[in-house]
Amino acid sequence: MDTVMETIARAGQNVLNLARHFTLKDALDVVIVTFLIYGLVKLMRDTRAGQLVKGIVLLATLFLVSHYGELTMLNGILRAFLQSAVVMVVVSMFTKPMTKEDLAPFFPEEANRD
Repeated sequence: MDTVMETIARAGQNVLNLARHFTLKDALDVVIVTFLIYGLVKLMRDTRAGQLVKGIVLLATLFLVSHYGELTMLNGILRAFLQSAVVMVVVSMFTKPMTKEDLAPFFPEEANRD
């Protein structure tokens, strides 16, 4: 029982030490990371990119498990797959055919003709 209490006391001391050394730079860092995470979550909820991100996170997790678990065959397959993932992502961005509405920001005079 004493070791549990000692562990809790050490954890409390660590938190207090971190709080004492917390600076404005650290606060700015936390705010920036918070906004980045919020933006990514909003992107994942509002677009098809969410499914893509979930798949990438799943593959990266499997890769890490296979690497640290020394699962050689799975690691080799995932390594080969992840090396081509960048190409797949870029290609998937261009699979939707371009419409006149998609091109309107680049050719405003064409949009006004109709």
